[in-house]
Amino acid sequence: MQDLLSQQPGPNIIVACNDVLGLINIPEDLYQKYYEISSDRVKNYIKKIILQNGEMCSYICWVQIASNHYATKTIDYLNKRKNARFKIKSYIKTLGLLYLIYRKTIQRYYRPEGGYESKMSLHINPLLKSW
Repeated sequence: MQDLLSQQPGPNIIVACNDVLGLINIPEDLYQKYYEISSDRVKNYIKKIILQNGEMCSYICWVQIASNHYATKTIDYLNKRKNARFKIKSYIKTLGLLYLIYRKTIQRYYRPEGGYESKMSLHINPLLKSW
């Protein structure tokens, strides 16, 4: 049976892409919700990695090996992309919070009766130190 299937050509690029998406088994609306990527962009990525390998293999090779390989590569890509987006969002939030803390500190330091006014008054008039 495998000899017979090994003589058949592998699937074309569109069928191969749909097979890989079927193996991944994620509904199309969850791509946007969970991975923040459109399903068309995932399809384009799958087509790109299939075309990078060049020639398509036989049908039996596709069923047993290649489709699972491309599915794991696609899942790895989606997870790496999700982690990178999470890190970037975390960096942006952290920088925003640090900026807010910095602004509050500067406002507290330079306000009337703040630290700057106290230090400069002691620097200008040393007689205030004895009080």
